[in-house]
Amino acid sequence: MISPHPSFVWPIDQNVKIWRYTDLAKFTSLLFTSNLFFSRAAFLGDPYEGSIPKIQYELREYIIANRATDPNLKNWADIKDNQTLRDMFATEAKFREQSVKEFFVSCWHMNEHESAAMWRLYTLATEAVCIQSTFSRLASALPGYVNVGVVKYIDYDRDIIPADNLFNAVLHKRKSFSHEQEVRAVAWERLAGDKGGDEIQKNMNAGGLRISVNLQQLVERVYISPTASPWFEDVINYLVNANNLKVPVMKSSLAATPLY
Repeated sequence: MISPHPSFVWPIDQNVKIWRYTDLAKFTSLLFTSNLFFSRAAFLGDPYEGSIPKIQYELREYIIANRATDPNLKNWADIKDNQTLRDMFATEAKFREQSVKEFFVSCWHMNEHESAAMWRLYTLATEAVCIQSTFSRLASALPGYVNVGVVKYIDYDRDIIPADNLFNAVLHKRKSFSHEQEVRAVAWERLAGDKGGDEIQKNMNAGGLRISVNLQQLVERVYISPTASPWFEDVINYLVNANNLKVPVMKSSLAATPLY
């Protein structure tokens, strides 16, 4: 069970529905292994993962130039040498860039209803599946070394990401991605051994991390793509039953016949 973390914002309604749209191969793997796959953040497809906004980047130069005269920068005033400060900022930037390769992320769409856009965006084939869970189910099904929270969408030209915790960067995205309404579960490779780091390092690979979960606890329903053929529905029902997963399997409501 996950404990709250200051960098991970939980929704007001923790029973809100969350959805994971996937293809047949990934769904089959989940059923047969009971392992939820966490991709390295660097492979999620957004080059801004883990980066900081423009104004925050430019603030470094402002600190170097004005730390002796701006009273708001008094915490920086004791560093007299400009090069020392530049080296500090360069080290911070390198650490942030490296961390994107060390964060493992499982992405979910938060919505009370199915999303036609998500079916199109995240399932390339007509034979696709969606796992419907809830925020509280996900938080309960994952081990304590994982954190889960709602992604915040900001303007990367004007806004600032709080710098007090490295997790904050991986929980912010550009406003152009706000349609994703994303919930993220995140594990970090650098956790100390007694906090789960040993378990992470044992199970991770170049592409990501597999985490064992109780599927009965995690999954509330399984939805079949609105464009799937009848034979595909039979396959999904067979797979779910063969793995003794006692959850409803239903065709997407988007496939319902319109009324006139």
